[in-house]
Amino acid sequence: VDSSFVSLFTFPVAAGSGTLNMNTALISEKMAGILFKDADPVGKTVLLRSRSEWKSYIVGGVMKDAPDNSSIRFDALVRLETHPGYLADREEWGNFSLETFVQLNPGVHPEDIERRGMAFMGKHYEEDVQRMKVAGARKDKFGGVLHLGLIPLGEIHFSQHSNLQNAKKPILYMLLFIAGF
Repeated sequence: VDSSFVSLFTFPVAAGSGTLNMNTALISEKMAGILFKDADPVGKTVLLRSRSEWKSYIVGGVMKDAPDNSSIRFDALVRLETHPGYLADREEWGNFSLETFVQLNPGVHPEDIERRGMAFMGKHYEEDVQRMKVAGARKDKFGGVLHLGLIPLGEIHFSQHSNLQNAKKPILYMLLFIAGF
């Protein structure tokens, strides 16, 4: 995860610090119980595997377990930069395996980010954009054929553009209607 994960989301720290350094891990209360039973895990070493590579981390903190209804689930959190493929992949813009969350500063509107996304897409996806244009792709509301968009956090389960989509509003409304009787 990014170093700002703990400050961006509301997963409370149960023990230790919520700061993620390059050699620290934050673990869930459940994982702390599995690995350390009743002992205090803060400051102790854990071995974690990413792909086929094992790395040791110092437990910097214990996070409260994520609620059952959370889309973000974890047993351990480490900095993205410690992932074995990070250096080789950090300029690989065709990798869509990560969910990215941003918090906009006051006064910044999603449309501003989406409009600026045109330059980003042109720079990092130039060949794809050209191929799409040749194939007859239609331009979006900002004049491009490939779009970088934002989805409000409250809509990620309903948006057809979200990898976390798993709910349909009409079905939920229908169930609420039926529950009212």
